[in-house]
Amino acid sequence: DGGYLVSGSAVQSVSSASEIKAPKVEKGGYEFNGWDIVLDEITSSTTVKPRWTVKESRIIYQLNEGIVSETNPAKYTINDTFTLNNPVRDGFKFVGWTGSELSEKTMRVTLPKGRYGIRTYVANWEAVKYDVTYDLKGGTITKSNPVEYTVLDSITINNPTREGYDFAGCTGTGLTEPTNPLKLIKQTGDKHFEANWT
Repeated sequence: DGGYLVSGSAVQSVSSASEIKAPKVEKGGYEFNGWDIVLDEITSSTTVKPRWTVKESRIIYQLNEGIVSETNPAKYTINDTFTLNNPVRDGFKFVGWTGSELSEKTMRVTLPKGRYGIRTYVANWEAVKYDVTYDLKGGTITKSNPVEYTVLDSITINNPTREGYDFAGCTGTGLTEPTNPLKLIKQTGDKHFEANWT
């Protein structure tokens, strides 16, 4: 019944039921649950079949700080088929799964029927680059500031100078008042900053 012989003999000639030595059998994705006939009660030539029940296998996910809006299955059986829901992570672009039966990063992973055993899937990420623009309002800068950054960066923005003026801080994206010093630490999104002078 789709299984295979691990040990023992699948064909036995015996003179009594007590001489029967049940073989060991296995079937991928299934658990053996005994024979369909009680061996001790056999009194004539008989074909005996194994009883199988579907076995659940675990799936392990390594999301690496990502989250999924709709949970992926934690277990599956040989009869199941499904497609993984991809995770998201603030400041990062999902670039595919690696893991069981995947030779490279794969954006769409579908498990067909017929598979079994523990599976592992790892989410892979690439930091998104965001733009930073500046309006110095007549000022100049001696040490250049970054024009792009990622959520992994920790940046202190260099202050500009302007003859006859004191620098009063930056305003712009995400700022409610002039800020000095201005730092970008674990932030996301494009930024635009303007210099303020007194």
